[in-house]
Formats: sequence, structure tokens, C-alpha cells
Amino acid sequence: FIVGEQLLPLTVTDARRIIDCLRNNPQIRTLSIYGYDIHNPAVLIIFRDGLPLCTSITTVSLDNVNLGNADLDCLRPAFYNTSITTLNLYSNTIQGQRGGEVLRDLLAGNNTLLRLVLSDNPIGPEGTIGLGKGVANTCLQKLSLKSCNIGNDDLANFVFPVAITSTIRISYDVVATTLRFTGLMTATQRTTLLTDASLAFGVAQMAQNEGANVILTGAGRGLSLTERTARKLPQ
Repeated sequence: FIVGEQLLPLTVTDARRIIDCLRNNPQIRTLSIYGYDIHNPAVLIIFRDGLPLCTSITTVSLDNVNLGNADLDCLRPAFYNTSITTLNLYSNTIQGQRGGEVLRDLLAGNNTLLRLVLSDNPIGPEGTIGLGKGVANTCLQKLSLKSCNIGNDDLANFVFPVAITSTIRISYDVVATTLRFTGLMTATQRTTLLTDASLAFGVAQMAQNEGANVILTGAGRGLSLTERTARKLPQ
């Protein structure tokens, strides 16, 4: 169900009708609001009053709604609704340590949210300090921080959930001829085949399964580990 700025002018009466529609249609899985200002009373009514009644919805998007630090409290229905697994807050104005801290507090105790998209918010390094350890005890499998003014060094402020750190997903983008992976790895895991949790092992395993001949090299003290791990490959 999409409520977009280009689709209709939104009044409180419209909001009540939308809530009735959401409540009476259990087939609806997505609620997307974009382009409206979060301070519009009708938007607040849909989100605050309607969302708790809609237990079929699994994805909520609030894109480009001028959502700032002071407005984050209105997100509580999304964090308390146990059917929601994806929350998209793309292109808003969440920023700094305070923004990170409020998100951290909202995440506390939530055990159903799997994907949180914060892309294109000016969170910055201070925001990673605020959010930091707040993601550690969640069920998050994806945390998107693209274009948030965050560098690689700032990721040290996070203690990522086990669901992220224990998984290395590998896929090949045929169009871009690029190998893509998600997950957190040390430099050794990315570049060498010392353990079966390394990117190198995953690439070698995938290549052999596709019929390739794989040549491994090693030297020094790591050679024995490479040999030991190589025995776990298909060939």
C-alpha cells in the first residue's frame, strides 16, 4: 500500500480511510509513505494509530518524509509491531550521536526486525557512536548505511549481530563482472585461504563446483593451514 506525494493530497479524513483499508485487508504486506512531511497530522495518524492494527504488514517505508532526530519517537509502532521485519528510513535527516542513541533505544528489546535501511541520512561518525552497541543483541541481518557520511574506520564503533558476523554471502554480478559479498571479515579472511570461513575458500569452492581447476599458493607458517583447509574443498 503506497501513500505518495504525487498520488493524492492527504487529509485526516483520508488517513482514517487508509487505516480502515489496511485493517480490513490482511493481504497487504507493505506500507510505504514517501514525499509527505512526517509532521503532517494525517501521516502521523496512519503511522501511530493504523500500524499497530495491521498485523499482516511486514515492510514499512518512510522515504524522504523529513524524519529527524526529534521525530524518531513516532517510530515506536514499527518497532513494537512484531510482524514487521523490514524498516526503510531512506533519505531523511537522522543525524549525529543523538540520532544514533534514539535508534539504539528503539532497537532494544526488538527481536523481529531483520532489515534496517538508514541510507542517505547524515548519520556521520558521531551517529555510529550513538547506535554502536545497540545493534549487537538484535536479529538484524542487514543494516544499510550507504551515503551516511561514514567511513570504514567508523564501523569499529559497531558490535554487529551474530546474524551478520557469522554469515558470508557470496554472489557474482554477471553484468558488472564483480564478485560481491556481505559480512564482516578480517584482512586475512578476505585475501587468504587459511580457514574455511574465508572469502578465498568460498571463491575456490564455488569455482570448483563450476568445473574450474584451482591453484593454491602459500608460504611460511601459514602454508600448513592452507593445506589443511584445502582438504575441505570438493576436489
